[in-house]
Amino acid sequence: PPLPPLSPSFSHRLEDDDVSGATGACNSLAIACQFLPECREELAASGALDCVLRLAASCNRSAPHVALLGAALRVLNAVAASAEVNDALFNPPARDGELVSILVDFLQMYRDKEAVFKATLKLVQAGWDNDRLQDDEELSFRCAVTAPSIEKRLKDIHKALAGRVKAKQQIQSLSQSRGPASSSSSISSDPTFLSLQQLTALMSVLGFAVSEL
Repeated sequence: PPLPPLSPSFSHRLEDDDVSGATGACNSLAIACQFLPECREELAASGALDCVLRLAASCNRSAPHVALLGAALRVLNAVAASAEVNDALFNPPARDGELVSILVDFLQMYRDKEAVFKATLKLVQAGWDNDRLQDDEELSFRCAVTAPSIEKRLKDIHKALAGRVKAKQQIQSLSQSRGPASSSSSISSDPTFLSLQQLTALMSVLGFAVSEL
């Protein structure tokens, strides 16, 4: 179906030549949404958030697409941060849990891309914190994000990240055992470790028990 006319370069199926144009359009839109309430209101009222979501979901792991996904997530986070319009993003009857599934897809596919991972976690947290949806029943964001299938997927992502961190810790310990000449950076500043910390914090908020590293 045709998408809202935010930019000629916004298309559901992107060719490689279109990616830079779409990224630039999303970056401009993110800046406008951050500073201009009327831009957020227009984006929410026009139904164009679905366009941005489909655009983000069409991305792959190539560097240009990761940049495009990051720009799209900045748009979504700008809307999510506005209490006046974020219902248009988190309104569950319109998407019936689809948003949660898309966000978990991002966490799974891009768990090694720190900026994308962090921006996605921020969106999940914003949906959880949205006061207007906390008392909704079966179709609420909170209900969708705490579904058993989502819990399992998040725990699988957590396990994968924890495994990578443990492997890095073992390598670091081996390096340090060889003496001060074999210096290595602290694991606490490692991007994978930081992503694991952030995911652990979110899962604690969601009430999901996870194993300690």
